[in-house]
Amino acid sequence: MSSQKDQSDFLKANAASLRAIAGGIDAQVRYAGQDTHIGKTEIRLPALPRETHAQNRSDSRGASDSAGLWLAHHNEKTHQTTAPSAPMAKAIFDAAETARVEALGSNQMAGVKQNLNARLEQKYAKHAIGAPESGDDSALIDAVRLMVREVLTGEKPPASTN
Repeated sequence: MSSQKDQSDFLKANAASLRAIAGGIDAQVRYAGQDTHIGKTEIRLPALPRETHAQNRSDSRGASDSAGLWLAHHNEKTHQTTAPSAPMAKAIFDAAETARVEALGSNQMAGVKQNLNARLEQKYAKHAIGAPESGDDSALIDAVRLMVREVLTGEKPPASTN
C-alpha cells in the first residue's frame, strides 16, 4: 500500500470517526489550514503534512474528536444566551465550554481521551503558555481551559506546560 493511499485511508477513517462521535451527522469534512472550523455544511480540520508520523496522526485524531464532541454536546443557542458580552470574559467562557465538551468524551472513551491529551501536549509543546506578568491574554484563557479540564477529568495539564 502506498504512503498516499495510507494517508487517504487515514483521513477517511478520521472523518468517519468524527461523524460517529457527533451522532451520525452527514457533513463534509475537509482538511485545510491549521485550525478547526465547524460550519453549517462543512467541517474543516487541520491539514496533515505530506510526511506524516504518529504524532501528526494523533494530533489530527484529537482535532477530529474535539470537533465531533463539540457537535454532539455543545448547544449553540444556550451558549449564546449565557455567554458574557465582554470579549475577554467570552473567550474564557468559550475555553471553559471547550473543556466541558471534551471532558464528556474523555471520561467516556479512553481512545478519545488519549487523542485529546496528545493534541494538547503537542499544542503546548509548540506554543508555551506565557507567564502571568507577560500580558498575554491567551495565557489566562489557556490556564482556565486546563484548570476546568483537570477538575472535570482528573487529568493534569500536559507536561509541556510546566
